[in-house]
Amino acid sequence: MVLVLGFAVAQMSRALGELRAASGAERLERVALAVQELVWAVGAERDGLNLLAGNPRAATDALKGAVPRDRAETDRRLKALLAEMGDNLAAPELAKAAQGLRDAKAKLDAQRAALDKALAAGGSVPFDLRRDWLPTANGVADATLALWGAALESGGAALGGDLRAGFHLAEDLMLVAEFASRERGLLAGVVAGGLPLTPAQLDQVSRAHGRIEGAWESFGGGMGRFPSLTPAAEGIRERYFGQVDALRRRLMEASAKNLDYPAPATDWFALAAQGIEAMAAASRELSVQVDERVEAAKAAARLNIALALAVLGVAAGLGLASGFVIVRQVVQPLRGMTKAMARLADGDWAVTVPGQDRRDEIGAMAQAVLVFQRQGLERAQLLAEQEGSRAAAERVRREALQLMAGTVEGETRQAVGLVAERTAAMAEAATAMAGSARHVQDNSQGVAAAAEEALATAQAVATATEQLTASIQEIASQVTLATQVSGGAVRKGEEAAGIIGSLADSVGQIGMVAELIRGIAEQTNLLALNATIEAARAGEAGRGFAIVAAEVKSLASQTAQATADIGVKLAEISDITGASVSAVRDMGGAIRNMDEVSTAIAAAMEQQSAATQEIARNVAQTAEAARDVAHCITQVSGEAATSGERAQQVQAIAGELSDSITALCETLIRVVRTSTTEVDRRGGPRYRLDRPGTLELGPGTHPVQVIDISDGGALVAGAPDLPVGGNGLLRLDGTPALPFTVLAQAAKGTNLRFAGDAGPAVRALVRDLVPMAEAG
Repeated sequence: MVLVLGFAVAQMSRALGELRAASGAERLERVALAVQELVWAVGAERDGLNLLAGNPRAATDALKGAVPRDRAETDRRLKALLAEMGDNLAAPELAKAAQGLRDAKAKLDAQRAALDKALAAGGSVPFDLRRDWLPTANGVADATLALWGAALESGGAALGGDLRAGFHLAEDLMLVAEFASRERGLLAGVVAGGLPLTPAQLDQVSRAHGRIEGAWESFGGGMGRFPSLTPAAEGIRERYFGQVDALRRRLMEASAKNLDYPAPATDWFALAAQGIEAMAAASRELSVQVDERVEAAKAAARLNIALALAVLGVAAGLGLASGFVIVRQVVQPLRGMTKAMARLADGDWAVTVPGQDRRDEIGAMAQAVLVFQRQGLERAQLLAEQEGSRAAAERVRREALQLMAGTVEGETRQAVGLVAERTAAMAEAATAMAGSARHVQDNSQGVAAAAEEALATAQAVATATEQLTASIQEIASQVTLATQVSGGAVRKGEEAAGIIGSLADSVGQIGMVAELIRGIAEQTNLLALNATIEAARAGEAGRGFAIVAAEVKSLASQTAQATADIGVKLAEISDITGASVSAVRDMGGAIRNMDEVSTAIAAAMEQQSAATQEIARNVAQTAEAARDVAHCITQVSGEAATSGERAQQVQAIAGELSDSITALCETLIRVVRTSTTEVDRRGGPRYRLDRPGTLELGPGTHPVQVIDISDGGALVAGAPDLPVGGNGLLRLDGTPALPFTVLAQAAKGTNLRFAGDAGPAVRALVRDLVPMAEAG
């Protein structure tokens, strides 16, 4: 009997130890959840503020509003973690880790204040603040992970193999998500700034990616105890190590080659967030499985306690014969304790445990059951708090997703509107370019005709210039001949002047001879006079001599008269000779002047000939240029025609581009709005109708075709341009009117959103109109 009771007590003690270990695992699980939520909150605040500080002017209102919310969430999660640790912080290693976390939080608060001041001042944030922000925020995350490591080291020794492995897997997922978040934030800030990675930033990215790969390898090696995590792990591998890592490599390559980044910071941030969300989903799945194993351990402990109690009951039954006192002292308290434990197992934590005041083994068992009761109460309270936190987190997540979807939709519509405007402007420019090309073609044809006319005129001028050149050359030849003739006349005149001068000399010599003869005549006349005088003196004897003397005197007189006549003639001849010499000299001067004029004319004709030849050459070049102009104008006309055709092609492509961008916008918005239930505006299935209807908007009505309909709205075709936000009524075949608000207008139709709860009316309408409606 004593041995049976000893075995039962030992079994009870071991079962209570297992129950305490399971309760410790529950607390450690709560700490793990608080650590994980704090790390994620710090990462969200860190990355959002880093993206905002990288390019404040380009930040959206959603991003600006998310930063203070993320900051408040970080502070709340930090307080929750320290409160969850509670009395455990009394341990030295945990106290040291908690103080490190508080110190890191103080540095974070100081950095927050500096960044808030810089952002409030406007403009860009100083580089040193942006540089220090990431290490400061990372310090909080590192301190949080250090606190978790200390908590796992302190409380994990008493855990079973599966639970200990589960908590290590949770730690691996925390590290992968944290360093993926750091990598996301660092690259997003750099890409937003448009600058390549510095060597220090490149080292940070490389070290972060190395930590990611190391933690992921550790996670893969420890999954053997949790094979059901394989789908979640495959999701992480596909989303993060496939899609996200591919874009990361492209960004790193663009930075290394100093090229434009292949994607904006928002795209990288959103894609990396999807990869991190896959990690969060795996972490939630792991948390569920760890919780299931904790519950299984607790159930096993309860079963062992029940078995121990049963053994004790059997032993008590076997010892009934030992006496009524033993029955009262053991069996009845054990029966009461069994009932109490059964009620505790059913979740009735308000039950009163019997035997609490006893000092024997029953009292020890009662105290152990009380521990189990207190832990159950704590767990119930914790579950209620976790459910509240989970609901709040889900609400925040839903609001964030709806805000993100609204932002994506708004930004997409704005971007598409801008692209449409630019495309319309491009189409208008293409139309103007086509008109200009036609105008250029028309003008070029006129210019070609003018060039042909100028070519003909230049050719006529060239022909006339050639004839003028020939005439000038002929005139120059005649002037040269006249110059030669006048030169000969000058020489002949000079010869005549020389001959006349010789004649004048001969006349002078004749005059001298005539003077001599006159002198002889005078002497002869004197001699005749003397002879006559002598003959008179002689008388008769001298009569014959007197006659001879008279004849001699008469001859002398005639000679003197002839000599006088000769002198007169010689004087006349001398005058005529002088006049002739003067005339010849004048004629020579005139001929020389004429020769000089002829020479000047010849020189002028040479210059005129050279000028005419230059004119002829220039006219020939002008004609050649006119030919080139005519040829070029023909080419310009052809190019203008080609440009007009290409401009029409550009106009057509611009129209197709506008349609494609609009379709892309609709597809993107549809994908975003239908990606998760939280952001889906439909709130229910969509039914295909293709039925006529009527829109009542203001005083007018408009017939439309209702393409499809859901509880939240409808898509109609054929509606006029309606103002976004306008309110009206939709009627279908006499059914009750559905109030709506115009949500958007697209190429495929107008989107309407129903006001109030239109679900019942829509379902009744669909049931009446389309009994076999197809939900889409």
